Amino acid sequence: MHGCIFRRNHQRALDSMQASLEAEVRGKAEAMRTRKKLEQDVNELESSLDSANRGRAEADKTIKKLQQQMREQQQQVYKMIRKHANATCKLYTMSRK
Repeated sequence: MHGCIFRRNHQRALDSMQASLEAEVRGKAEAMRTRKKLEQDVNELESSLDSANRGRAEADKTIKKLQQQMREQQQQVYKMIRKHANATCKLYTMSRK
């Protein structure tokens, strides 16, 4: 009788350990799938970041180029304004004589 109870308790303990082991194996497999997915996500994000950084660098170059062109055009406008003002002064002076 005690042997029968011992075997049942032993079997229950084995079943419980087997269930725990199976749950742990499933959990580990799920963790590995999750890790692989997260690694893929990180790689995709790194690639996107690299692409965005390249785009930003190109935009920075374009902005600097456009700013330089704008400064040059402003200088040309100022020169033209000065020439016009000088010409207006000369014309005014000549008309007064």
